[in-house]
Amino acid sequence: MSRKRARVPPLRQSEDRDGAPRQRDAVTEAWFVRRSGALEVRVRVVPRASRQRIAGLLGDRIKVQIHAAPVEGEANRALGALLAEVAGLPVSSVRVVAGAKDRSKSVLLECAEPEAVLVRLRAALVGASAAVGAGRPAR
Repeated sequence: MSRKRARVPPLRQSEDRDGAPRQRDAVTEAWFVRRSGALEVRVRVVPRASRQRIAGLLGDRIKVQIHAAPVEGEANRALGALLAEVAGLPVSSVRVVAGAKDRSKSVLLECAEPEAVLVRLRAALVGASAAVGAGRPAR
């Protein structure tokens, strides 16, 4: 006796499971918090990746791929170096403030102009989503 499963139509890009419109702005802006003289960024790290890059958004975090293995702080140092490069800051102004031994982390970017850093990070995210839209795989 075989049972057939009911086919569920795929979700449209602008709807969630209930058919209600998605609230994109609330989700896309949840990955950072402005601090006094700093910007706190929430990231999800993918260690041992084939590339080092900002890969896009994953829920309320930035997905960051790095080469380094999560051994003796190597992944945290590589994450700090990558974020410093993207943000245009010295490595010494980037530090992990939460989740040092976890893949989900909060990173503090100390800077004089948080808005300028935020613009650079948003540009990197736009570049990541453009790469996905151009047919490159998002891993």
